[in-house]
Amino acid sequence: MLSVFYRTGHMWATCVKKLEPPPMSQGVVCSLKENFGFIERSDVVREIFFHYSEYDGNIAELVLGDDVEFNIQTRNVSFITDFFAI
Repeated sequence: MLSVFYRTGHMWATCVKKLEPPPMSQGVVCSLKENFGFIERSDVVREIFFHYSEYDGNIAELVLGDDVEFNIQTRNVSFITDFFAI
């Protein structure tokens, strides 16, 4: 929640709670392009975008069919990976 001091417009957070990190999703690398690729998710029939900068390892070693774990982030109504590793 946010509170606002009406005279100055300053805002501050109230009722702050620590959130647990979301569980890692799993999938298989199904497409690799010049600097991005797609992962076929194991929990739903859907592919998810990832950028090579999000990969935690040597991208040259990543090949089609590799099993990966990743976090999902929503951006502009699309799902993208936040972090992933083999």
